[in-house]
Amino acid sequence: MWSIMDAKTRKVIGHAHNLMMTDCTFPVSTKGVERIRETNRKQVVALVQGKFLGYGVDFSCQHSVRFNPYLDNNFVDAHGYAIKSAEKVNFTGVGHLWALNLA
Repeated sequence: MWSIMDAKTRKVIGHAHNLMMTDCTFPVSTKGVERIRETNRKQVVALVQGKFLGYGVDFSCQHSVRFNPYLDNNFVDAHGYAIKSAEKVNFTGVGHLWALNLA
């Protein structure tokens, strides 16, 4: 399940198995990634910011996106290239991110 956070209060306001967002950016805390690597403990250091489109699946999103703080400093595509933004992002119930028009 994915957590949905209010942009202003930064509090979790809900959860969903499948959801869609548009005009997305992928901020990552560099210091947070360093802490994870030092302590070998999970914590939230990365998120996807954007405008909520709704629940469901958008099959136009064809690029796989992932974030692994033990391997990368940024979100990356399937080829390992760092990405900073996407036109649309689809969050699936199996824990995958799919995006459209990566930058």
